[in-house]
Amino acid sequence: MMKYATKSIAGLDADTKVDLTPMLDMVFILIIFFIVSASFIHEPGVTINRPLANPNTNQESSDTSVFVVSSNDTVYHQDYNLEISAVSAIAKRIYTEDPEQKVILRLHDDASHG
Repeated sequence: MMKYATKSIAGLDADTKVDLTPMLDMVFILIIFFIVSASFIHEPGVTINRPLANPNTNQESSDTSVFVVSSNDTVYHQDYNLEISAVSAIAKRIYTEDPEQKVILRLHDDASHG
């Protein structure tokens, strides 16, 4: 008596298996490629060259308004502690009162920006 091999619906032998090892190898190679290539992408940004402060020059005068940002990001203007949202409104008011008035922004080196 002759024994026949069993067939599945797709027409393949029941003992036939698909080897997924090459596909997994390819997936890992692609993952490594994208991780390595993503580290070489340089995001363009703005480079700020801050001038060095000269302690001998006094830039403050009667036509100057000074905002000071401390190391803990607290904003001061004329010895008043301000909310960051109020700075824009005060600067606009200063400009409408006198468009020629200078505004100086003093930042502590540890103040956050961005």
